[in-house]
Amino acid sequence: MEYALTPLGRSLHGPLSQVYDWTVANMDVIQSRQHAYDEELRGESVA
Repeated sequence: MEYALTPLGRSLHGPLSQVYDWTVANMDVIQSRQHAYDEELRGESVA
């Protein structure tokens, strides 16, 4: 059996590529904010 994306599925390539690029460009900030959030949930102080 062979699988292939439909034209509708292929149309997601551009938007998902932009989200991926944004994520990579902002990874340091995302990870920093996630760490701060996790620390706050534990009731610990963050610098």
